[in-house]
Amino acid sequence: MGAALWHKPIAEITRAELLEFLRDLQNRMADTAQRVRRRLDETFEEAIEQGTLAINPVAMLRTKLRKEHKPRRRTPLQALPFAEVPAFIQRIRAQPGIAARCLEFTILTAARTGESIGAKWSEFNPDAALSLSLPLL
Repeated sequence: MGAALWHKPIAEITRAELLEFLRDLQNRMADTAQRVRRRLDETFEEAIEQGTLAINPVAMLRTKLRKEHKPRRRTPLQALPFAEVPAFIQRIRAQPGIAARCLEFTILTAARTGESIGAKWSEFNPDAALSLSLPLL
């Protein structure tokens, strides 16, 4: 359903299609569905301002989706046993790419995921790095 919507002219997208798409997304990934709905809302509002549309079909979906949504009961994930951490870090270091570096940084600094993902190079100063004699994992 989603792919068909992305290639459809905005003026031809119906509220029913959006509702079906967002319901499906919400059942699989509630947080993502919320972000997508907000972005769609902004897109349709912009189309109204530009005169492409008269109404925003997304505007009234927020309340409807919230009423229908039944939050899943989440079970906490178990922590990796400490004895297995060095081998896990080595496996991460063997992986190419920025995602592996970000995960390693997050683990080694105990930074929040969002802080690691959103970090800017200007926040780092390698010239002022401390030289600690800590054993590498």
